Amino acid sequence: KNGQLKTKDTYKEGKKDGVWERYHENGQLDTKETYKDRERDGVREEYYENGQLDRKETYKDGERDGLEEKFFENGKLSKKVTWKDGNQDGVREEYYKDGQLMSKQTHKEGKKNGFWEAYYEDGQLMNKETYKDGEKDGVWETYWENGKLDRKDTYKDGRMVN
Repeated sequence: KNGQLKTKDTYKEGKKDGVWERYHENGQLDTKETYKDRERDGVREEYYENGQLDRKETYKDGERDGLEEKFFENGKLSKKVTWKDGNQDGVREEYYKDGQLMSKQTHKEGKKNGFWEAYYEDGQLMNKETYKDGEKDGVWETYWENGKLDRKDTYKDGRMVN
């Protein structure tokens, strides 16, 4: 339409194979990813129209595997997630636009497992939770913005026991 390159793709024996690129209307790179035998394999990157990195993630045999990072348009980190065989596995962190930590949680084989913490924009702890195999398990605490404890509950196998 405007003379700018829109896509650049590679095939091998009729299958997606190699580097694939998509471009914004302004000519800036939109997406760059690698395929192997029709499956995403390797690093995938997405960009904002201004050229700033939006997301970077890694694939193996078509599944997310490794670190995923998502960024705000200002370049600051928005989210960081670890994947294994297509499931969240490990620590996941999310951030406010100013870079302050919003939440930190752990997953195992796609399920919430371990600690889960959320924070107010000023960095004050909002809540603290624990999970086991995707179920609420352990002490859960919720705090007011001034840091005072609002509520404390205990869970076992997904049920409140206090």
